[in-house]
Amino acid sequence: MAINIKNREDGFTKLLHGMECFVNTLKVTFGPLGRHVALQKSGERPQLTRMGAEVSADFELPDSFQNMGVSLMREMALATHKKAGDGSVMSTLIAVELIKDLSRLALNHSIVDLGKGLRSASDSARASLIASAKPARTSRQMSDLMTTSVGGAVWVVEPVLKVLKKLGAFGVVTFSDSDSIENELTFQKGFTFDKSLISPYFDDPCKEFAELDDARILICADTIHNMEDVLRITEKVVEQDRPLLIIADKIGEEALSLLILNKNNGTLNCLAVKAPGFGAGRIDLLEDIAAFTGGKVFGDSLGISLASVMIDDLGRARKIRVERSRTIIMEGKGAKSRIAKRVKELKARMARETLDYEKQTLDDRTAKMTAGVANIGVGGYTERDRALRRVEITQAYAALRAGVGGGVIHGGGIGLLMTASELAGEKRRGAAHSARRALARALSAPFCALVDNSGASGPYMQEKIIDGGFKLGYNVATRKLEKLSSWSVIDPVTTVLAAIESAVSLAVTVMSSEVFIADEPYIMAPDENP
Repeated sequence: MAINIKNREDGFTKLLHGMECFVNTLKVTFGPLGRHVALQKSGERPQLTRMGAEVSADFELPDSFQNMGVSLMREMALATHKKAGDGSVMSTLIAVELIKDLSRLALNHSIVDLGKGLRSASDSARASLIASAKPARTSRQMSDLMTTSVGGAVWVVEPVLKVLKKLGAFGVVTFSDSDSIENELTFQKGFTFDKSLISPYFDDPCKEFAELDDARILICADTIHNMEDVLRITEKVVEQDRPLLIIADKIGEEALSLLILNKNNGTLNCLAVKAPGFGAGRIDLLEDIAAFTGGKVFGDSLGISLASVMIDDLGRARKIRVERSRTIIMEGKGAKSRIAKRVKELKARMARETLDYEKQTLDDRTAKMTAGVANIGVGGYTERDRALRRVEITQAYAALRAGVGGGVIHGGGIGLLMTASELAGEKRRGAAHSARRALARALSAPFCALVDNSGASGPYMQEKIIDGGFKLGYNVATRKLEKLSSWSVIDPVTTVLAAIESAVSLAVTVMSSEVFIADEPYIMAPDENP
């Protein structure tokens, strides 16, 4: 296919136009008073949504270079959301304002010097935000944090706080759709580790996670190479008509192909996930899983070959859920006496340990062995209603975890305005000074967007708050200026940091681009068959 090449002036103009189209569309959904966007996808019924992810998913412009800008913005927003659980729209607002400002400054300054100055300004903003963050410990702070993250949807607070009260900080929470209009809470024993599928071919891209019911679990500390060993084990599991989870460091190409083939053929419902940990620590963690599930750890490094595996050596669990970044084993069938013995061993090692890091690691492992798993079944009147509410509560829980772990700052764009004011007040020379001022102006964009969506003037409110010495903040939900001393709108600092870092990274990369290349669109001749 032919390609189209544009120089910096032409290519950058189209790229920026695509970015602005994308961000201006997302911006109207931002905040508690954001508007809906009407979507009409090919072959589907039209729908109204305020979910930025739905708006951005199929956003495409006819011009290849404009669409390049859309794709860059979309990927940055997804990366921010994946890293922090939120902040995707915030990052796009900061990024587009930053790129527009830098394009003007590039007329008088070196791109390289602007990039260095921008990264320095980003480091200063990061230090300022971390210094201003406060821990979220009380139920009131947690409630405010969750409510802010979902634009005032207070219904998310009660079920999440019930789970935290029951399970504590180390409990695992999953979300599903309820069959009724009411929310449903269920609690069970569970064990989780931060590893996922070895191969994407085990995954169904249309689902958020993969599940196995009443599964058998093969636990291996090494790489599984021998296809015959895998075939022998799978035959035994198939005879019992049960699904199989394999936990291993790696699986050889032939053995992996056999498992995927069996899964696709419907012969065996199986999943394979990467074993947690490294080296000797991996074996230790696998022993925890073995105790919880009633299984046995195999591996040449232990002197126990897979050739000796019997069906009774496999672990068992009532349900297994494999998500994008973690695996959850629910209702493991390990004997209570064996689990208690393992917990006792971990506590004894913790008492003997002198290093704080190792003590904390052992404490975390003990908590995982004893904490449970909660599932919040999200109710609603329709399937669409349940889907939207599930997104809200998932986002609220992610914000809560981020806020409890990293602290919170003033939300509603006020924390960003404070940081912007500090950056603008610092004196630098040349490109470094210009870059700091550019970042300061870009950090005010989320606040202005929130206020504009409430019907007020963003720049006017920004000036009024700064002139007042940040004693007041504008609450867009109530459309009133409120004292910051009693401010209940808070954001996780990790979310804000992720948004700034993503925006700065994209801005520096785009500004250093000199040539833009895209496929030439194919134009069908009038007499050509499609």
